[in-house]
Amino acid sequence: MKRPACIVFDVGGTTLRASVVTSQGRLVAPPLRMETPNIWNYPHEPLARVQTRLVDVLVATTRHLQQQYRHLALRHVGIAMAGPVTHDGVVRHVSGLWGHRGHQFPLLARLKRQLHLRYLIVNDMTAAAAYYGSLPPCRRARWIAVITVSSGVGSKVVDTHTREVLLDPAGISGELGHVRVDRSPTALRCECGVRGHVQGLCSGRAAERLARRLAQEQPRRFRASRLWRLTRGRPQRMTTYHLAEAVRRQDRFALDVLDRVTEPLARAIALLVGTIGIERVILVGGFALGVGQPYLRALQRHLVHIGCYGRSAAATRALVCLGQRNDAQGLLGVGRLVQQGA
Repeated sequence: MKRPACIVFDVGGTTLRASVVTSQGRLVAPPLRMETPNIWNYPHEPLARVQTRLVDVLVATTRHLQQQYRHLALRHVGIAMAGPVTHDGVVRHVSGLWGHRGHQFPLLARLKRQLHLRYLIVNDMTAAAAYYGSLPPCRRARWIAVITVSSGVGSKVVDTHTREVLLDPAGISGELGHVRVDRSPTALRCECGVRGHVQGLCSGRAAERLARRLAQEQPRRFRASRLWRLTRGRPQRMTTYHLAEAVRRQDRFALDVLDRVTEPLARAIALLVGTIGIERVILVGGFALGVGQPYLRALQRHLVHIGCYGRSAAATRALVCLGQRNDAQGLLGVGRLVQQGA
């Protein structure tokens, strides 16, 4: 049976991507990219209005792609969301978009009010895991974990032999970003409101917050840093792009930030590997991939220091690798899931 072409979305905390996956499993064109409506982009609007903006963007883009590719008769839509999603299309929460509010948003029902199509809505890491689980090089290991470090932190585990992503009936699993690893009263606060979560300590936004705090606490070091020039001496301008640039230039201040934001993630990975028996960890996401090899080396150094039971230092370093740096993996992954279920 021929698999249907489908419209696909990857809704991240910062960027929303969209394209069409053909019946052969390829994108018809490079993804469309646009800013994801979130409470940081629209700080003065009610949350309900921000959520409606997201629905409006999804509907308008779907109509645009249907019109542009009329010959494909597009009736299937796959959406990868940056948060846990139930099987009936309810987004349980997305702290990267709505902070500690916006729980139980009925995205599927809202979409169906405007467009009567066939939808599949999944967590974005479910889509990424489906993509990597289908790649021949990844299938050399049976159990792999895909971890994203971007504006948020998330994870999924996939059995590459069956291509099944580990999920519970409520659509929750792999919420590594919301595991509490620091109970100190001064720990950075996660967007969900809780201090000490992995996401609150290790995400790209967390790295920005930490760098700004250190710049205020250690003004002399900050003035000696390349980040001083990149931000014109204004810590509030700090972004992950500035941090990545400074890390590549071996800036000591930026390297200190990188060291601090990778250590809690290394502890979480060591626990994941030790309890489940993960054979491979693939790092994706704009922050991890934007920093690149220095990020991987910092994480590997912490993992070796922590230790992974039964593994040598070399085997511990080999557990973790960087994923592909492209916009397509989440889109292709949710496209595969749509076509498998069609």
